[in-house]
Amino acid sequence: MAAPWRFNSGGGLAILRIVITNIKSVVTRTIAAPVALLLALTLALSLWIVHLIQAEASVQHTYDVLSRINETERLLIDQETGLRGYLLAPQPRFLQPFEAGRRQFGPSLDALARETVDNPRQQVRIAAALDRYRSWLGNVESEMRQVPSDGSAPLHDRTLVERMDARKQDMDAMRATFVSLREEEDRLLIVRQRRATRANAILFSGGGLVVVVCAVLLVIFLRRQIALIDQIYGEKVTESERARQAAEAMADEVREQSAAVEAALLTANRERDAAIQRLSASGRR
Repeated sequence: MAAPWRFNSGGGLAILRIVITNIKSVVTRTIAAPVALLLALTLALSLWIVHLIQAEASVQHTYDVLSRINETERLLIDQETGLRGYLLAPQPRFLQPFEAGRRQFGPSLDALARETVDNPRQQVRIAAALDRYRSWLGNVESEMRQVPSDGSAPLHDRTLVERMDARKQDMDAMRATFVSLREEEDRLLIVRQRRATRANAILFSGGGLVVVVCAVLLVIFLRRQIALIDQIYGEKVTESERARQAAEAMADEVREQSAAVEAALLTANRERDAAIQRLSASGRR
């Protein structure tokens, strides 16, 4: 009777090793492809988030610059208000807004220049405002020295009134410069807000769509890889079954041939014994 076929025979082990090798290759691709896709997706989302953060930061920076412009202009107006009050009633307490504004105006304008260093147009406007301010301040200090020390207002001095009117025109020119500064930042604010809004919309809508598409592609890829593993396994199992059947057929053939040889040997032995017996009988006679 034929011995049962065993999978741990030489041929079976060879087939098993081939199956394992093929499956390992498929599994490696199955793991590597999703990992690479996730890394690429993570990198893309990270770069876009950085872009979004930069866009939001540019919007906040524009708000800061606008706040600085308003603050610097307020200091300029405080100086003008204090000067007018002092000329109407030459008392030291009326100069407090002027003095406070003068102390803070320069540092505030310098900070504004630093915050707009990347905008050449704003730098030109700030330089023009600084030149006008220095000219205005020099003229104002000259006019203030002409104020009577007895505290009476020099409103009867027509030339002084005319000169102060000229100072007002200088102040109006500086205010116009600040209006131009503000208009430029308002324009930039609109552009940067649109950019930030677009980046935000792309991140949450486009990013979500990309994630869904990648997930669908990943599912399709995994299903194909699983089907490929199943196909490889099925093919090797079929080959193993064919090899087992071929081995059993060969074993049956060998058994049949062995039985034929045994039968032939048995017949030959019988014929030999018969011949020997005949020869022995002939010898006795």
